[in-house]
Amino acid sequence: MKGTILGNRYEIIEKIGDGGMSDVYKARCQVLKRHVAVKILKSEFNADPEFVKKFDAESTAVAGLNHPNIVNIFDVGIEADLRYIVMEFVDGKTLKSLIREKQGPLEENEIIRLSMQIASALDHAHRHHIIHRDIKSQNIMISNQQVAKVADFGIAKAMSASTVVHSNEVMGSVQYASPEQSKGSVIDHRSDIYSLGVVMYEMATGRLPFVGENAVTIALKHMREQVVPPGTYNKTLSNGLEEVIARALMKNPDSRYQTVSELMVDLNRLRSNPSETFDYENSEDYDYATMVLPNYQEIDAMSKKAPTKKKSKNKPQKGNRLTMVTVILLALLASLLIFSIVGFNLLKDKFIPQEVEVPNLIELTFEEAKTALNERGLYIEEEGTRFSNVIEKGRILEQSEVAGTILKEGFTIKVVVSKGQNLVEIPNLLQKELSEAQIILDNLELSVDSVEYVVNDLPKGYILAQEPASGELIEKGQAIKLIVSQGSTAQEYIMPTITGLTYEEALGRLEGNNIQLALKGYDYSDFPQDTIASQSISQGTIVYPGDVVDVTISNGPKLTTRSYKLYTQYFEGDEETVTIEMIDEQGDARIVYSQLHAREEESFVVELTAKGEVTINIYYGETLFNTLNEHFE
Repeated sequence: MKGTILGNRYEIIEKIGDGGMSDVYKARCQVLKRHVAVKILKSEFNADPEFVKKFDAESTAVAGLNHPNIVNIFDVGIEADLRYIVMEFVDGKTLKSLIREKQGPLEENEIIRLSMQIASALDHAHRHHIIHRDIKSQNIMISNQQVAKVADFGIAKAMSASTVVHSNEVMGSVQYASPEQSKGSVIDHRSDIYSLGVVMYEMATGRLPFVGENAVTIALKHMREQVVPPGTYNKTLSNGLEEVIARALMKNPDSRYQTVSELMVDLNRLRSNPSETFDYENSEDYDYATMVLPNYQEIDAMSKKAPTKKKSKNKPQKGNRLTMVTVILLALLASLLIFSIVGFNLLKDKFIPQEVEVPNLIELTFEEAKTALNERGLYIEEEGTRFSNVIEKGRILEQSEVAGTILKEGFTIKVVVSKGQNLVEIPNLLQKELSEAQIILDNLELSVDSVEYVVNDLPKGYILAQEPASGELIEKGQAIKLIVSQGSTAQEYIMPTITGLTYEEALGRLEGNNIQLALKGYDYSDFPQDTIASQSISQGTIVYPGDVVDVTISNGPKLTTRSYKLYTQYFEGDEETVTIEMIDEQGDARIVYSQLHAREEESFVVELTAKGEVTINIYYGETLFNTLNEHFE
C-alpha cells in the first residue's frame, strides 16, 4: 500500500494499525499538506452489501460530529475495490497502551482530567443522537499534548471473540459492555456511561473489573457479579472518585448517572476539592440481570398434597371441615395464578408495545424510509435539510436513532434530508491579476488561502499557479492557494499576510526574502493565542531585503463579563443549590458558581467571565435546568 494515492489526494506512508474490520494507515494530504489517518475496509467485507452500506452510513453520520476530544472524520471515498475513511491523525498512543506502560493505576488528577475529556466527547455525541456502543481504552487516543480523543464512533462493528452480537450486529467489546448490552436489551446513552465507568476503573486500578476464560463468562459477570471496589487495588484513590466510578458501573441503567453531564459535574467537584464525597448508594437491592419468577407448579403441587385426616364414621369434626376449605382455596388460587399467566402471555402481544429494531434509513427516500418504519410500527418526522457531498438530493442524510437501536413500537424517528451537493467548479486563474482573481473567487463563495510570491518574467501581481487546479469540484467556503509573480527582479518583494501565523511560521515564510521580524509586544485580539495579531507593513506592500516588520502577538480574545438573571420560581423545594458549569472551546469543563438560594428570593444575578465560544450548564440541585451556548466577545 505504501505510495498508493487515494482520491487523487491522500498518499499512503505506512501502516499504523490493524483492526477486526479494517487496516489503518498514516497518509499525507497532498492538498492541505498535512498528515491524516486513513482507515481502509478489509477486502473480505466488500462482498457483503449490507455491511458495506452500514459502513458508509455510519461514517457519514459521524462526520457531522465536531469536537476537540473526538477524532474528526474529514472524508470518505472509494478507490477501485477499496472503501476508506479519512480521519484526523493523532500523534500519540492509545489509553490502553498508556495504562500498560504505567503497569498500575494512573495518578488521580490524570484520571479526572482524561475522564472529563472523554465524557465531554460523549456528551457532544449524545446531544447529536449518536451512541458510541464501543467505548474502551483501545478506542481512546492520547495525543502527545495529553489530549484525549475518542475514535470509532459507531463504526467498529466487526465480529471477534470478544464481542457481543445483537440482531447480527456487533454491540461492543465484552470487557467494557454494559449488562443490558450483553443481554441484547434496549440500549441508550446510559450504556456508554457504563463503558466509561469501566475505562475509569481501568485507569484507577490498572486492571479490568471482570476477566474470564471467554466472552460469555465475562458477560455473565457484568450482569450478575458485584464489582470489587477500585480502592481495594489502589489505596491512594479518593472516596469521592471511587463513588463516581461505582455509580457509573451500576447494573441497572436507572441507578447510574442519567446523563454524561451529571458525571462531569461530580468530576468537576472532585477536581476543585479532592476530599469531596457524594454519599451515593453504591449497591443494588436486586440482581438486575437475574429476576426469578415464582414457581407456580410447586404452589399447585403443595395444594394437592395438603394434609387431611381420615374420615370418621361419625359426624366430621370442625377441624376437618376447615382443612377441606383450605385445600379448596389453595387449589382455586393456584388455578387462578396459572390462568392469569396464560392469559397474560396470550394478550400481551395485542396490548403491550413490542420491541423493534431501528432499520438503516441512510440513502433512502423519505417515502421509502416511511414505509420501512411503518412496517415496524415506527413513525418518521423530517427535522430539516442540509447540503451533502455524499448523499443524493432528496435522500435521508441523518436519522435520530442509529440503525440497530431497539425501541418500542410507536416511537418517532427524526430525519435530516439531503439537499444534494454544494460544490462549485474551480475557475482558471492563471495569468490573471491577483485582485481580479479575488473578485472571481468571492463571486463563487470561495476564498484565497495563501499567496506565495516568486521571481518570474510574468508581470508582477499575475498568478503563476493555483491549487487545486481549475476544473476540479470543491465545496463552497473552501480556500485556494495561489502562487503570484513578483516580477523579474529579486530585489523587491510583495509583503504577504502573516497575521494568524505563529512567530516561527512567519519567520519561515519571510526568511527566503531576508525580511526581518521585530516583536513589539502582546495584545488581546480575535486571532488565536500565541499567533501574530498585527503587522506594521500590510499585505501587498513592496518590501526589500533587510526590511523589518514590527509584529504584536495575540493573547487571544479578551475576557468579557456578562450578567445572568435567574429565577427561583422553578425550584423544586424551598431552597436549592444553584451550580453553574462552563465548558470552553477546548472541551474543558469547570464549576464557576455554586451557592445555596431560597425560593423566597424570587430572583438573583450571577456574573460570568469568559472568552470565545462557551457552553453554560445551569443546575438547580442535581437537575439540569438550562443549557446556553454563548459567544463572549
